[in-house]
Amino acid sequence: MDDLVKGFEDEYDINVSVYRGNSESVLQRMLQEQKANYFGNDFVDTNAGELNIMNSEGLLYPYQGELRDKVRKEGQANGWTASRFNVFVVGWNTTKVKAGEEPKSLEELADPRWAGRVSMEVGDVDWFAAMYKYYLDHGKTEDQVRDMFKKIASNSKVAKGHTTQGELLSAGQFGITASSYSHTIDKAANKGAPVTWHPASGPPIQPLVVRPNGVGLVKTATNPAAAMLFVEWELTAGQKILEKAFRIGAIPTKADPLVGLQVISVPEQELLDNGKKWDDLYAEIIRSGQEVK
Repeated sequence: MDDLVKGFEDEYDINVSVYRGNSESVLQRMLQEQKANYFGNDFVDTNAGELNIMNSEGLLYPYQGELRDKVRKEGQANGWTASRFNVFVVGWNTTKVKAGEEPKSLEELADPRWAGRVSMEVGDVDWFAAMYKYYLDHGKTEDQVRDMFKKIASNSKVAKGHTTQGELLSAGQFGITASSYSHTIDKAANKGAPVTWHPASGPPIQPLVVRPNGVGLVKTATNPAAAMLFVEWELTAGQKILEKAFRIGAIPTKADPLVGLQVISVPEQELLDNGKKWDDLYAEIIRSGQEVK
């Protein structure tokens, strides 16, 4: 966000005041300020889940510019528009998982040979819901899917936060991650860490779970024109800044890195309607794992 804001300010000579926090704190601040009739922000940039809640609360005004049609369909959400995507991938440390030893699917991580070598992330409910639904749609029963995930979790060390998980993977604290962000792996590899999500031969482990992050225009914006300008800048020049940070942009300026790969989306509406169900189920699953600090 710092690089995006600096690029925008340099381009238009408009000062941007930024409140930074995790997605939950951004959502809470939005809700509290709106409830207090304090119109403190013009746009919001955060995760899909929180943007969906804001939209359901009637806080957002949909962006209708022509650039929206160029965004991947997964990012053309009700009330807001993706600027980039988090892509969940199976990643590994190449000193711990040698070429040719990589699993061919997530299911293989339930095998006892991976005991103590896997990591799961404590907050990846959205990834979990997407993969859970994928396996149901491909013929597994509820019991089979739960059993598979519990076996993966029992083989796993459970990390809190993708950044921490990525650092531990690079350090060799475990050999493989069930659901890293692609940009976390790519950024570490660019700095020389022995990590990847691309096998030595063949395509990545699929399906890949895609979750949009994006920008919402706030209905009560006091600077609506500047807010619209920032959205359009982030979907054009801002895409190059995102790509330099190894993010997968909503409108790639180069070849689409996901072309030819099997991609599935997070079931956003299901999580919005039944969030507690999925939170509780994922918490039950990862209790089989070992917490790592």
